[in-house]
Amino acid sequence: MTSPFVWTLIIAWMMAVTAYVSYRFRPRLFLRTLRWMEQFTGALIITLGLSVLVCGLFGFAAIEDSTPSQAEWTPAENRSDQQAGDPSVSTQTTGDDRATTNAVSQRSEASQSKRGVLTIGGAFYKTLQIFAFNVDPTELEQSILLRIAMFSAMLMAVIVAEKGIRVLFRSSYEQLVLQFKTKHVVVCGLGRIGYQILADLEYAESQIVVIESDPENQRIAWAREMGAVVVVGDATHGDVLEAAQVHRAREVFVVTGSDQCNIESVIEIRDILRRRGRKSFFGWTLPKLNCHVHILNQDLAGIVRENSTSLEQSTAAPATFPLRRSGPALIEVEVFNAIERTARKLLEDITQAMHAKTNANRTSNDVTEATKSTEPDDDENTNHVLHYFMFGFGDFGQTLALKLAELSQLSANTRNRMSILDTEIGKRRQTFLARHHRFCPQVDPQYSWTFDPDADDWIGKVHRPASAYRLADSARGIEYVCNARFVEYLDVADGEMLQGMLQCTESKSVQPVVLVCFEEERENFARAERLRAKLLAAGKDWPIFVWIPRQRELSQLLLEHNQQPSKVVDRFHGPMDHTRKLSEPTQQSPQAGPPLSVTGHVAASRCRLIPFGQCYGSVSYAELNQSWVDWLARHLHLVWVDRKNHPTIWSARIQDFQTALETLNLFAKSNAAELEDGDPGATTSSGAIPARNFANLLSQPWEKLDEDSRAAWDQCDEWKRASNRSSAAHAVLKVAQLGLRITGYSTKPSTTPTAIVITPELEERLRMMEHYRWVAERLLTGWRFDEDNSEVNRTRWQIAPWSELDQPSASYLAEQKAKGKVVNEKIKDAKIVKLLLAAIHLGLLTVEPLEYRSPMRTI
Repeated sequence: MTSPFVWTLIIAWMMAVTAYVSYRFRPRLFLRTLRWMEQFTGALIITLGLSVLVCGLFGFAAIEDSTPSQAEWTPAENRSDQQAGDPSVSTQTTGDDRATTNAVSQRSEASQSKRGVLTIGGAFYKTLQIFAFNVDPTELEQSILLRIAMFSAMLMAVIVAEKGIRVLFRSSYEQLVLQFKTKHVVVCGLGRIGYQILADLEYAESQIVVIESDPENQRIAWAREMGAVVVVGDATHGDVLEAAQVHRAREVFVVTGSDQCNIESVIEIRDILRRRGRKSFFGWTLPKLNCHVHILNQDLAGIVRENSTSLEQSTAAPATFPLRRSGPALIEVEVFNAIERTARKLLEDITQAMHAKTNANRTSNDVTEATKSTEPDDDENTNHVLHYFMFGFGDFGQTLALKLAELSQLSANTRNRMSILDTEIGKRRQTFLARHHRFCPQVDPQYSWTFDPDADDWIGKVHRPASAYRLADSARGIEYVCNARFVEYLDVADGEMLQGMLQCTESKSVQPVVLVCFEEERENFARAERLRAKLLAAGKDWPIFVWIPRQRELSQLLLEHNQQPSKVVDRFHGPMDHTRKLSEPTQQSPQAGPPLSVTGHVAASRCRLIPFGQCYGSVSYAELNQSWVDWLARHLHLVWVDRKNHPTIWSARIQDFQTALETLNLFAKSNAAELEDGDPGATTSSGAIPARNFANLLSQPWEKLDEDSRAAWDQCDEWKRASNRSSAAHAVLKVAQLGLRITGYSTKPSTTPTAIVITPELEERLRMMEHYRWVAERLLTGWRFDEDNSEVNRTRWQIAPWSELDQPSASYLAEQKAKGKVVNEKIKDAKIVKLLLAAIHLGLLTVEPLEYRSPMRTI
């Protein structure tokens, strides 16, 4: 029969193997189980201690009340047995023997009488001996209660010892655990962005290693509680990175808070991979390491992006460390900028706020349904002009102004306006315009609050940039991006400033948006609240966006303050759970009924204070890895891939995809509709594009195309990547024209296509919006108009108004004819619009109705 000790070892070994397998393949479940057990550890220790005390007291009492101890009767019995079994011993006893026997009997009787009386102190003393393991095990096995006390004491000792070892030898324990790490996530820096990434990974199936240089960082304890292994050290040092097993990691986030340190860390990681390769603990070959590096300085981020390919494939290494392998790149560097991503998220919030305001205006006009169906909608036909009032023009304000000027092409044929206010506006304006010459025209400061409507049109040349950057008077190109004015900021209570703001927005076509983005967050909150009071007194309902990137508590307070008068709206949506993906729509309560937008008197009665800049909406883990913007940008680039420039990735699959996109006719009718109306140029009777039109695109192998898009993206120049990202981010405004918002993406078409209603006029408007977005992007990145296209000189004749695209330059026309291509520049914008509409219809881009929801997230 197998010994109980052998069974104990087998059970312990099986438990250890089960724990290791669970940690390797289901780390989320394993860590959640450990955290769940950790919550009950204290209660379990107390319960086991009480169990030892109670069972020990009653157990010893039961033994003491039983027959006398066997040890005290042994001498007399043994003596009788010896006499009975040994014939040589005389049966006659002497007087001395009889006296001895009588004495022993008397002592035994006295001992038995004493043993029948049990004192509380004696039982308690013996029970304490169980905690010290100072009791004979054979004595504890005489009663079921004592056995329970024994096992309780053993289990309590194991739990206490485990916690003590974890506290006293944490460093050695973590080093041991790190030796077996493979396919984990390394986060370098536990600051604002690193904290958000860890919070997102808390409920993901990932093993996490954190590198933090500050041992006093209060977030270290939180990171360890959620199961992450923390390495205290400098992420720019190779030994620290190797201790975190960065060469075996699945992905790395370099977010230390210093651009220089981040770049040094990436270079050091690259060198480690060149030395040690990409091998798991068991010798398996691992794929390329995904390295996300945060560069806050926009110019430096651009330089790193342009040199990311050479950084990935460089074979340079210190002489003291010979290269172990050469060949393809082992690391893929992805540079991101928190401010740029914040601008993208802000653009989505602005779009929703504008949509909510439009609905509020429609409701306040009290128009009947019959009137709506017969009268044209002014909101749809008017060329809206966005007017940004930006308070604060520091580093963040300047980057935000550039991204908004590039992306927020709300209307098809108008520039945006900006009134930029700052306490040091003169110095900052000069520095900014010296770097971005074509951002805005040169206007006399005395016209700070005057905007000519003719200057809003891209064709108009009412205002001109500095003389060094002007085109010839006869040139048809566009010279600058937006109409901006720079004003000295005095105080929110300044009456002249408020009067100027109201003067700029007298026209109904002007859509005002207020941005408060000074460097001090608490001042932003105070200024926004005072400005809100001023606007309410003037009877204005303008959305006010307040930049609060670090003060989570302050952002939460602002949200609660903002929602207090309008609980009726938010009760249908509720706060977003932090366990839910950002792209997941908020679930409605089954008793609440349909969601409400901020319409009517609820929105018109007050200005909304909307915080922005928090990491949960812009630089979260999901946004960095599963962003629909990145997915769409890759597929937009796939549209322009050709055999000549991409021979290694070109395939018949890509050619079929491009052909299906080119031949897509959005307005061709289905057979049933043709029989009904007899008009082949219209859509179906419901107004939606027939599903048959997308049949060729639906049959495409989208999962394989996703792989092709990634391969093409790796070979793409950085400036082309930036252009495609910009076009993808601008899809927020294009989709808003359809009354929708994008929530995520999928690599497989949906079984239930999304119906899209679009007219030829709307389709042309979308193409015009894309063209002017491209123009703004090119002008802000240093390109300019010229009749001759040149990559070296950064010139394009297409940097011109939409009406001029039908007249290409002579040199460009000859070049395209020599290649056998038909010259039609408007087709390029049509391809982008077709891909966007097809992705929405097929369910590759998931959408929902564009209703205003509070931008509330987990704070």
